[in-house]
Amino acid sequence: MKENMKTIAQIAKEINISEQDIKKYIKQEPLSKVILPHTHKIDGVEYIDSKGKEVIAALIKDMKALESFMGSNAIEYGGAFKKIAKDFKDNKK
Repeated sequence: MKENMKTIAQIAKEINISEQDIKKYIKQEPLSKVILPHTHKIDGVEYIDSKGKEVIAALIKDMKALESFMGSNAIEYGGAFKKIAKDFKDNKK
């Protein structure tokens, strides 16, 4: 089961962002609701499956683009962030 999953640290390294930034983003709605079904705790370690990793990478890329355009308060202007999460949920149906 772990072969298709990665830790937050592994994902952070792959997408070139800090582990703290990923944790910050995935604890906030709407990403928290989208990622929750893709997280699994095994032997006390939290893993995220490959679909969850794709979502994190796409949303963080968009958030970094927003931050470079709007400054560090981009998370407050999460309209695009919410739309992407909604689109992802709608596509799963």
